[in-house]
Amino acid sequence: MFLTQLLLATPNMVKFFGHFHVLLVHVPIGILTLLAAMEITGRFKRWQHITAGRGFILLLLALAVVPTAVCGWLLASGGGYGHTTLAWHRWLGTGVGVLCVAMLAVFWWKKKPTALYYALLAPAFIVMVAAAHFGGDLTFGSRYLGKYAPEFLRPMLGYSAQAAVSSTKEKTPLAQTSLMMQPIASVAAAGSYAVLPVSDESPQSFYSRYIQTIFTHDCTRCHGHEKRKGHLRLDSYKWVMYGSRGRHVVVPRHPRHSKLYQLITLPLWQRHHMPPHRRRQLTRDQIALIHFWIESGASGTATLQSLHPSADITRIINRSANTRRHDEPLMDRTNDMVVLATR
Repeated sequence: MFLTQLLLATPNMVKFFGHFHVLLVHVPIGILTLLAAMEITGRFKRWQHITAGRGFILLLLALAVVPTAVCGWLLASGGGYGHTTLAWHRWLGTGVGVLCVAMLAVFWWKKKPTALYYALLAPAFIVMVAAAHFGGDLTFGSRYLGKYAPEFLRPMLGYSAQAAVSSTKEKTPLAQTSLMMQPIASVAAAGSYAVLPVSDESPQSFYSRYIQTIFTHDCTRCHGHEKRKGHLRLDSYKWVMYGSRGRHVVVPRHPRHSKLYQLITLPLWQRHHMPPHRRRQLTRDQIALIHFWIESGASGTATLQSLHPSADITRIINRSANTRRHDEPLMDRTNDMVVLATR
């Protein structure tokens, strides 16, 4: 009975053990850093005695790095991450594990540090730093080092505003570039779909200026180019309309039937509420703008004026032109305010 239940719960068990990678990953990093610092310091005659615990530290390192790597592979099997970055992180992390186990074997074989031992230690530390970097990319996005760096450091870190914008402009599935199957509420109830043309967003459209701004600052950390939780990307209009695994999360003109809107309006305590309760939450104004965008047809090219916003949306737009979050880019909305004020 227990074995049957365990087999039925296998996918969840994989995810359960996989998430221990997040808990364990810093342990081998700390131990390997300690070992490298100990070896460097021990080169000085005054501090040679601190290397006496080398064997014990190597044993701890091997015991920590193996389960960390295994849990990492289990976590990666759940998907939701950029394939290239994930591949680099996974194989570099595995390489660190192999090098650490090899160091332990060499040390216990010779009972002392040899040239081969030091030849393994140096690349192990370098590979660990590289693996940690790609781990940061997976967790915080590829701009995590340069985003808040001083201006003079950004070029050295490979960060530029142009690169940040162009990183989202990659090829999308063929189904996205021409016609897409969009479920319409009245038709979807019968199990069929209506074919609607999908065009890319316009820089001056309501979507680009308001909706994509919300997604970029509150959603793309987990639903972007590098990290794709639930196989959903919200870093461009075409990806938003593509949905998750081809299942559409936006139903034009029907917010209540749109999975995206359903999730952001769930009670905070519910498991599937988005953003997760520990993340920064969307404001009522932001949710209202998303509702208005979907209800107006979820267009990627329509301008604010062409959508004929209600008085409530007008007030939100005018208010957002004067108040913004500290990390939200200031957008020029003067024209919107002038036009709306004359309505």
